Amino acid sequence: MAEGFTFNGIHSSTFGLSVLSKEDPVLPPIKDYKEEIPGMDGAWDFGCDYGPRPLAYVIAFKKDSRPDIRSAIRQIAAWLNPKAGSKPLIDDEEPDKYYMARVTGNIPLEHLMNTYREVTVNFIAYDPMAMNDWITWDQIVDSGAFVINNPGTYEMAPVITITALDGGMPGDVNLTGGYDPAEAVVDTITDPVITLGGKTIQYAGVIALNKSLIIDCFKKQASYDGLNAATAISGSFPVLRPGNNILTVTDSTSTNGARVRVQYRGRWL
Repeated sequence: MAEGFTFNGIHSSTFGLSVLSKEDPVLPPIKDYKEEIPGMDGAWDFGCDYGPRPLAYVIAFKKDSRPDIRSAIRQIAAWLNPKAGSKPLIDDEEPDKYYMARVTGNIPLEHLMNTYREVTVNFIAYDPMAMNDWITWDQIVDSGAFVINNPGTYEMAPVITITALDGGMPGDVNLTGGYDPAEAVVDTITDPVITLGGKTIQYAGVIALNKSLIIDCFKKQASYDGLNAATAISGSFPVLRPGNNILTVTDSTSTNGARVRVQYRGRWL
């Protein structure tokens, strides 16, 4: 495959395009927050945020005739149509990562020779971080600490799902390690507390057998059995920082633990 890029599932070589150059800044645009005080040297620094990331490709193509050129331009326009919204943009140099981007601004067309054209395509990624496909961490958590790895270089807000498990037996394991039918198995999870990456969030309520609590840390929303559970949530929505993150889950009643699923993507500056 020739060097180029894939946008919305179609590679640039499909249209006979050659990439002459590209612009992918080291960092997204930086929005500084500061306060300048009269009579004071410098300014107070209140931090910064990242703005949308601009990306640009200079591409060229050659066709045998002017009608072929016009036909190619129409096909390229349909491929890049910004009204379709942001789509995955994958550069050949990093095939395991992508930006969610769309075309922005004008696309000037330079007539260099009779049948040779050069085009500058400007993309904008409103989420300025590169990302990879969804990663799912899925374990039965009863006690102890678990490690979840974020492979990226930037934090990621995960989706956490907690499901109450069926013990499968009317009894439990006694203190000597033997099965004791007189010991009660509690399948419900009451007031679960989740600590992940140093932040703790708690649900005030009961998760019934085979029911699930879903906490979307990016949208800062929670639902239980499909219903809004935001009023029962307290604490801080966790984020996965780059590298290893420690997860613990505790509750007041369950003897079986819980199935915990953490879904996230790696994100890169």
